[in-house]
Amino acid sequence: MSALWRYSAAETDEHIAGFARVLAHSFARTETETAQWLARHARSDLRVLTDTGNGRVVAGLILIPMGQFFGGRSVPMHGVAGVGVAPEARGQGAAAELMRCALREMPAAGFPISGLYPRPRNCTAASATSRRAAALRSASRRSRSGCAGRGMTGWPSDRWSRATATR
Repeated sequence: MSALWRYSAAETDEHIAGFARVLAHSFARTETETAQWLARHARSDLRVLTDTGNGRVVAGLILIPMGQFFGGRSVPMHGVAGVGVAPEARGQGAAAELMRCALREMPAAGFPISGLYPRPRNCTAASATSRRAAALRSASRRSRSGCAGRGMTGWPSDRWSRATATR
């Protein structure tokens, strides 16, 4: 482990709030939306990398316990989701350190394999920002037409099936 950072489970409310801040920046969401999404996961599944100097969360991820079948037998697996790095920590090796620590932890906890959840192809920060701008323009038009309140809200994965189903 690097002397710059400390890897741990999200132990405090400050860790959760810091992780929400990091993911909000990473996925172009609000901190409130992100905190609601994180609340769906057990605190014991959330991992953070904190700055040893100021204790601030610089990166985080979610480890989702599950299994994958091989030869008719379920093998314990951790799904890796919600990986994010704070803007001020990017380019310093924080993501690599976060993943190294998580990969060391998994086998020790009885999870010999892992899988990374990819984000949807059109769910980059740039496309999320474009979708948000389009939604705001659309909401503005709806409010003038008396159809306010029908906009999509929530975390990108909540909308993914609805957005692709209409294409």
